[in-house]
Amino acid sequence: MTNTTSSNEEIKAAAEQEQQKDEKKKAKTKSLSAQLEEAKQTAEEYKDLLQRLQAEFENYRKRTAESARISRGDGICDVIIELLPVIDNFERGLAVIQDQTSKSGMELILKQLKDILKKFDVCEIEAMGQAFNPDMHHAIAKEESGEAQDDGEIKVVEVYSKGYRNKTKILRPAMVKVSK
Repeated sequence: MTNTTSSNEEIKAAAEQEQQKDEKKKAKTKSLSAQLEEAKQTAEEYKDLLQRLQAEFENYRKRTAESARISRGDGICDVIIELLPVIDNFERGLAVIQDQTSKSGMELILKQLKDILKKFDVCEIEAMGQAFNPDMHHAIAKEESGEAQDDGEIKVVEVYSKGYRNKTKILRPAMVKVSK
């Protein structure tokens, strides 16, 4: 019986060892599963962070591109505003010049200047005979009209200085005389 008892004890001991090994494996598996879940969660957080950073960068890129476009447009407008008195002076000079050779040369230069304005979508503001619009016209003189106007609308009767605008803004209002 001693053989049987020792055999049973050996079997029990082997079974206990197996059970302990299984428990260790289960504990190890549980630990590894927890680590895996933690790693997945960390990876998901990094993925989320990366996506937010990419979106922020894309928004930044769009904002800076828009800002550069606006700055460029403002710079062009500033230069054109500085050119407008030169154009005015050329037109005044053409009105009084007598020498045809000089006049034709000045007309060519004036045409080049106006082509530059056209290239940047700058056009003259229609004023003469139009209803007065304080956004586009600057009244510097007023005269009483002998004619009775039914609508009571203020009209532009004389233009002292042309106004100019581009697609989005008034570069210089027209200096006008109005009639009531």
